[in-house]
Amino acid sequence: MNLNSNVLTAIKKLWKNDVQSKVNVFGWRLLLDRLPTKMALNHKGILLNSHDLLCVFCFLFNEDCAHLFFLCSFSKGVLEAVYNWVGKSLPISVVGWNHFLLFGDMIKTKKGGCVNHLIWLATSWSIWKLRNNVIFNGFIPNTTSLVDDVKVCSWVWFNNR
Repeated sequence: MNLNSNVLTAIKKLWKNDVQSKVNVFGWRLLLDRLPTKMALNHKGILLNSHDLLCVFCFLFNEDCAHLFFLCSFSKGVLEAVYNWVGKSLPISVVGWNHFLLFGDMIKTKKGGCVNHLIWLATSWSIWKLRNNVIFNGFIPNTTSLVDDVKVCSWVWFNNR
């Protein structure tokens, strides 16, 4: 598999974060677009009914990594709130590795890139966990609650570094 040099740059920065291994592996799979989203499962012949492919947050578009994490109206609301929390504005229509790199470049501190990537991971990880809780446990998506989870997760990870 040939990887774009930007993807490789993002992956190298990803592994510099001091988070649980499963979170780094999750981020790595997200940057490579290799998460078991509904569309990925469809391509593997696991989900075959077209009604089962819709995003659990908006029910308007098929769920792939780009839609679920960056383009869905629910996820955009979460991202906007996280960007507001760090005092920045949300870039429009940026997905995947590009979003990861832009997020990491937002705040300039000595270790800002790692901190920003940590917040990016906390946001993506929280979206993924909520998505799974909606599917498997019947949770109701709530932007405010999810943003609170992102803040707590970021704080805990940052303090455990």
